Amino acid sequence: MRDREPSTINSTQDKSTQDKNTQNRGAIHPLGKRWLRWLNLRPEESERTFLMFAFYTLSSVGILWLEVSVAALFLGEYGARSLPWIYIASAGIGTGIGVVYSWMQRVLPLHRVLVLTAVLMAVPLLLFRIGMHPALMGGYTVFLMRLWMEAIYVINELNTSITANQLFTIREIKRTYPLISSGILAADVLSGFSLPFLRGLVGLPNVILLACTMLLLGAGILLYLTRAYRPFFPDASRRRVEKEEKDFATRRLRGSQQQYVVLVFAFFCMVQVLSLLLDFQYLGQLEQGLSVENIADFLALFSAVLGIFELATQWFVSGRAIERLGVFVIAALPPLLLAGLSALTLTGILSLFVGVIGLKFVDELLRYTLVASTAPILFQPIPDTNRNRIQSIVRGIAEPLSAGLTGAALLGTIWLFQRFTSPDTTFARIQGFIFLLYTAIFSLLWLLTVLKLRSKYLEVLVLSSDRGQLSLSYVDLTALRRNLVEALNRATSDDEKSSCIGLLTDVDPKRTSEVLSSLLPTLSPKLQRQSLEAMLNYPDPAYLDQVRSLLNHPLPADVLAKVLRYVWLTDAEPDHRQLKPYLLPEVDPEVRGTAAALLLRCGNPHQKAEATDLLRRMLTSKQERDRLMGCRALSDAVYLQSLRLYINPLLQDESLRVRCAMLDVIAATHLEEYYSSLLRGLHYKSTREAAQNALVRLGSEAIPLLVEFAEDPYKPEGIRAQAWLTIGQIASPDAVDLLVSRLLTAWGATRRTLLRVLLRVPKEAGVEAVLENLGRLGIESLIHQELQFLAHIYAGLLDLDIDVGTSDEADLLRRALQDAEGDTIERLFLLMRFLYDSNKIQAAAFSLQSESRDSVARGLEILDNTIDLSSKSTLLNILDRQPIAAKVQDLSNLVTYQPMSPHRRLRYLLDLRHFLSDWTLACCFHLSRRMRWSLTTEQILVCLRYPTGFVREAVLAYLRVASPKTLRAVLPRLRNDPDRLVALQVEQMMAELRS
Repeated sequence: MRDREPSTINSTQDKSTQDKNTQNRGAIHPLGKRWLRWLNLRPEESERTFLMFAFYTLSSVGILWLEVSVAALFLGEYGARSLPWIYIASAGIGTGIGVVYSWMQRVLPLHRVLVLTAVLMAVPLLLFRIGMHPALMGGYTVFLMRLWMEAIYVINELNTSITANQLFTIREIKRTYPLISSGILAADVLSGFSLPFLRGLVGLPNVILLACTMLLLGAGILLYLTRAYRPFFPDASRRRVEKEEKDFATRRLRGSQQQYVVLVFAFFCMVQVLSLLLDFQYLGQLEQGLSVENIADFLALFSAVLGIFELATQWFVSGRAIERLGVFVIAALPPLLLAGLSALTLTGILSLFVGVIGLKFVDELLRYTLVASTAPILFQPIPDTNRNRIQSIVRGIAEPLSAGLTGAALLGTIWLFQRFTSPDTTFARIQGFIFLLYTAIFSLLWLLTVLKLRSKYLEVLVLSSDRGQLSLSYVDLTALRRNLVEALNRATSDDEKSSCIGLLTDVDPKRTSEVLSSLLPTLSPKLQRQSLEAMLNYPDPAYLDQVRSLLNHPLPADVLAKVLRYVWLTDAEPDHRQLKPYLLPEVDPEVRGTAAALLLRCGNPHQKAEATDLLRRMLTSKQERDRLMGCRALSDAVYLQSLRLYINPLLQDESLRVRCAMLDVIAATHLEEYYSSLLRGLHYKSTREAAQNALVRLGSEAIPLLVEFAEDPYKPEGIRAQAWLTIGQIASPDAVDLLVSRLLTAWGATRRTLLRVLLRVPKEAGVEAVLENLGRLGIESLIHQELQFLAHIYAGLLDLDIDVGTSDEADLLRRALQDAEGDTIERLFLLMRFLYDSNKIQAAAFSLQSESRDSVARGLEILDNTIDLSSKSTLLNILDRQPIAAKVQDLSNLVTYQPMSPHRRLRYLLDLRHFLSDWTLACCFHLSRRMRWSLTTEQILVCLRYPTGFVREAVLAYLRVASPKTLRAVLPRLRNDPDRLVALQVEQMMAELRS
């Protein structure tokens, strides 16, 4: 009755809550949907994704035209020997740009920063073109343009990554960013094939003006994005909360995590050093072999051909290669190839020119495809609180610093050559081979860094797992399995080994035995038990001998029982006579029970009879441990046979542990006639956990029973919630789909329970199912429903504050509506966790619960920088500490507020009874009784049939005052009310009426 479709909350007063532009964007032709599916995009993401792709492609085309033109002009004006000065200066330029960019975010809203910096990238190019005139600055302009090119590379990458992070959630960006990032690869192709034609048409210097035009077009798209998707960008500038979070995160990096971060830092430094080394050699070889005009054409064609290979590799090879070979095999491939090509060139197998061109091609191809794809994965083991900060440091400090140091080293090398050698014809060749030697050395250092990273990767993963910070979305399982044995051997404490075993069991349970079987003899009894329990989930005869060898050594009873079970379940021809010694009375009950269950499962008739008799004696023993182990043994038996007679007595045993063990027996042996006992177990706190575990063990078989139980309106709300929670713990695709389907029709406490359950489903399967079935628009629709309900709550609080006095009944209703407000806001935060980073949403919710104004402001700031809902400003205003009247005004775009008298407003709230809590509904009747307000016959009769007892009590109390005649007519129908208190109230009223 309570969980009907909540769409009726949209009264005739409600305005449209959907953004028409968003709806129109969602209307996509079926052919377009298939294309989007091939690209792994969802319809609501498509426009943002393609606009970002267009922005990145256009701006990258402009930058590449500028790069090629400036490179040719620079080589003609200064030569390749001046490039180290550029590298040194670019270190300062990159760091300076990062500082200025950060400062702008602190003083300006983000959307203005993005557009302003995009325009500022282009404007200086106009001045540079004018400054190239010989009468003005001439050659100095070329040098300044080369420096500015380094700056706009940094700005463009920052704009692209920040805009993408604002437009897409953490889940959306996994699908959309590969396509967006391929914009620079598409720009390679477009700019490469177009530049020779454009150079012949307008001349090389004027290509700079065309580059400026492309940058301005990119800025125009960015301007459109920031306006069309305005809610995605925070209005406020970045605040000091960022610094506080950063300081807190800094304190949490310790030990192995610090070492891992240093190795990641070194990894990206090596990437940057080799990139600059090869760039210097590449341009030097071109300068020696080609004219300025030919250099521009060669660079353009080289970029185009490289772009085609990069696109093909990024779209069709990168993801599959990483998945099949593992992160560290792929990460080791670039330094291996670079070292190999350097060796071939140094030994004379390849000419210097061909070798350098080949090195440049391989470096560019792998750096923008395989290395770019593995880079985010390397950051995944770092805790979330530090990950973004570390990534910013690598981009803002590691790369510019590496560039500056590389430039200084190149200058030093050139100076030494000029000082100690004569500039004859072999000078350039010797210098080229020296730099090739540098390339080989740094490639080997890069490879060594990868190997060190691999050894630390697992260790940091385990640490993150222990602290609950591990996300397995990007974990390299191949490396994890490969290193687990080494980690277990290195570990010195049982706690560390237990963490490793638990991690493997979680991420790869089917192959657990492969790793653990050989380690069993070396583990402590506690770890042996943990390992055998994991192996028993997927018993494999291949490891039978290794487990059987444990029987040759003294074992604790719990470990011996697991060993016996594994051996006799996996042995194709078991000798059951060997179990007979374990049936003796002096043997521990756990071992006795296990041996008896195994004989009952697969022994001969005589052995089964003997095992049955033993279990009967254990089940009827006066010793609790005997009965308990006997019950646990029944869980392993296939057929209970005559032992079924003892189920009912054991379900009523004086020992709680025995009763709980019997619930597991019912699930393990699928005793359908006793399934009702499992549901009854949910009612009592003492047996609830055991009943839930048993129902989860039944899996999909229990779902219909649990649904019927959870949707019974006469069950207590807390018990119904336990049923939904159990369905979530089953976590099968059918269970998750059922929870999602009920989410649309449920309301109030039931919807809150469903949202919590779906968020708890392992591996975010619940979150993905909601996004797959409802999509972003569906979740936003639920958020709009909650906001509309808030509008009615605030209208009630505003209108009921007039002429109602300060009676207890009025205060109760006000507090009930305030509680309803809190429940609705909680559901809003739960819904937002399906769209955004759950940690950020929870942090915001925690801050907003504080009484401190600073904490509330911090929570609002987190939300402002996280969410991008069309109703974002409305939501933020509601969460701010404002008067009720101001909140009603903020919600007027969703529900038009019409002032009503208190009496009329209360009747209107009763019309929304399907969305009100039971207590709020009861309070409405109590206030109506106190104020002697008339209510409609429909409202009275419907609530008299309400499943909650105290609501029926409130209606009867109201009728007693408002309509004794109606009360006299309905009392006889309620004499047998299932609620004891209501039945007692009816008897008292009937007695009063008779007297």
